[in-house]
Amino acid sequence: MRKITKTLTWCTAMLILALTLSACGARDTGGQESPSTGAPASESAGQAGETEFLSGMFNGLADGHTIEIETENGPQAFQISEELFKKAETWEPGVKVKYKAEGLTITEIDLE
Repeated sequence: MRKITKTLTWCTAMLILALTLSACGARDTGGQESPSTGAPASESAGQAGETEFLSGMFNGLADGHTIEIETENGPQAFQISEELFKKAETWEPGVKVKYKAEGLTITEIDLE
């Protein structure tokens, strides 16, 4: 009886360990696009090497280097430089903006 108890304890511990380790590799994006894919395909269309202006609605600033823009696919957070952050600090939420992005980093942004 004692051997069965030890075996069951050991198997249970291994099962818990396996489940815990497999959960570490899982990624829940909450239904949002994966950050590794960058901008949606409809926004990144254009010739190779050429970035076109995209448009959206400025939702606000999250911190010293993050801006949120309402895109056609919903709200999206982008990284911005300190210079662009200072420019956007004066904008009211809800204004239309045009911007250029490389992945999830905005390189240019202005009011429409």
